[in-house]
Amino acid sequence: MDASAASGPPVAELLGTASSGDNNIDSLVYSGDYKWGATGMMGASATVTYSFMESVPSYYSSGEVTDFSAFTDTMKAAARTALAAWANAATISFVEVDDTGDGGQIRFGANYQAASSGYAYYPDNDTGGDIWIANNFSSTVDPEIGGFGYLTYLHEIGHAIGLKHPGNYNAGGGGTEGPYLSSSLDNTDNTVMSYNDGTVIYPSSLGALDIQAAQYLYGISGSGTLGNVTWGSDAAETFAGDSGVNYVIARDGADYLDMGTGNDGVLAGSGADTILGGSGNDLIYGNVGTDLISGGSEADTLYGGQNAGELSLGDSTTLAYRDGADTLSGGAGTDLIYGNHGGDLMIGGDGADTLYGGQDQDTLSGGGGADVIFGNRGNDLMSGGASNDIFYGGAGNDTMVGGDGADVFVLTSDGGSDQIADFARLVDWLYVQSDINGSGITTGAGVIAAASQSGADTLIDLGGGNSVTLIGFNVSDLTTQDIFLF
Repeated sequence: MDASAASGPPVAELLGTASSGDNNIDSLVYSGDYKWGATGMMGASATVTYSFMESVPSYYSSGEVTDFSAFTDTMKAAARTALAAWANAATISFVEVDDTGDGGQIRFGANYQAASSGYAYYPDNDTGGDIWIANNFSSTVDPEIGGFGYLTYLHEIGHAIGLKHPGNYNAGGGGTEGPYLSSSLDNTDNTVMSYNDGTVIYPSSLGALDIQAAQYLYGISGSGTLGNVTWGSDAAETFAGDSGVNYVIARDGADYLDMGTGNDGVLAGSGADTILGGSGNDLIYGNVGTDLISGGSEADTLYGGQNAGELSLGDSTTLAYRDGADTLSGGAGTDLIYGNHGGDLMIGGDGADTLYGGQDQDTLSGGGGADVIFGNRGNDLMSGGASNDIFYGGAGNDTMVGGDGADVFVLTSDGGSDQIADFARLVDWLYVQSDINGSGITTGAGVIAAASQSGADTLIDLGGGNSVTLIGFNVSDLTTQDIFLF
């Protein structure tokens, strides 16, 4: 992971950054170039366009980019998810545009990199904001949340919006200008911009210091400025909010925060905190410690921390956890829930939810509504509940229960030995990757040819030691109308 400055004719309104006086922020904010935005105020919001390169832009010299390739759909999805994480942290929004003419202010491309997994240019002129991801590493070409590849995307986008490394290191050589974080803070538990492993080696969400730095540059999500902030101490404290927009950075200590009504923001510290969002659209980050977080009513965004904890919330919600065996319950509304390390229990509740399993054996329950469920790694148990759900098993030996509705089960290479507990003929679908695991299966008839009766079940050999078993399903009932190749 690397970063560079850039030069050339202006293509966006840019601003120079200034010192905040807080070393934790200044160690992450790049002062030599600029931030995106339209006014001279630190904490001012910004809207930034982005695009995916279709070819090497003309402002790069011949031979500067080796073995260019455009982003695949998988890489684009990872980039969009990582951009959304930064947008949730501060008042910066990202708008996708076609890569025609000058393209977006941030442009994504892939190339061969011998010594790095990615590099990006700080906000500046022509190349400013360009992000290059290595196309010669499987982790970055096929990134998974909770893996090194996805961390690379989070990290490089951080550079592209104005963040630097918090220590004197750089994959491309030459080091990074100061100031620097203390050694106790310079790790991935606190910031995705660090090169040093924390207790979570490959975090799937931003660290507390990333959020602070992004909000210094672009404002607190929901308020648009850096005003109205209460900074806590390392002691155990109690904070009571009012009907306005409150924002608390709690630091360490076991804190009790009742935010009241209004659209509030909380960045908790490392203690075991109790945080009550109340009504309003709240943004709450648990950080380190075993926290109890309740979002209350309205559309909340909740991020757990690095230890086992419990969250409960009201309507539309985003959840992300790091380490520990966590319980994440979305409640009513449209929820986005991320697990990571540890065997997590994720419950979407009512509404159209999206659930991402983590690195271990997770239980994912979509509940009511049309849900999309990703197992990721580990031997996961996934259930959709009512409505039409979509399942992506991922790696590991997974069990999928569609429930009511017309469900889609997506089968891709290296998916392990999966089971579908309630596949319904001419109702549910098997979406099978063409030539899955090099099996030569390219048609629905080919899938049926690979199927056999195994006791009361149907076993489909997907090649390479991978398979899917349709529990209680007779092989003679399987038709090409149940199968779609992609």
